[in-house]
Amino acid sequence: MHWTEGHAHGVRWHRVVGLGILPSGARRLFGENGACIEFAADWYKSGRDLVSAVDSRVPAALHFPMDEVEPI
Repeated sequence: MHWTEGHAHGVRWHRVVGLGILPSGARRLFGENGACIEFAADWYKSGRDLVSAVDSRVPAALHFPMDEVEPI
């Protein structure tokens, strides 16, 4: 779950449709409900553990490289 502007955006694991991997190492988790949750290891105290946990939980077939630019 991710909070932006007072709203919670969540994605259940079985509803994940993609995990974008940016050149910086940040991740964007995409849900079928339109949620887009971005996170990076250096944003959190145990951020590397978070990234590793998400990477292992999302099937490798749903991982894809992304550019740093915002999608249209």
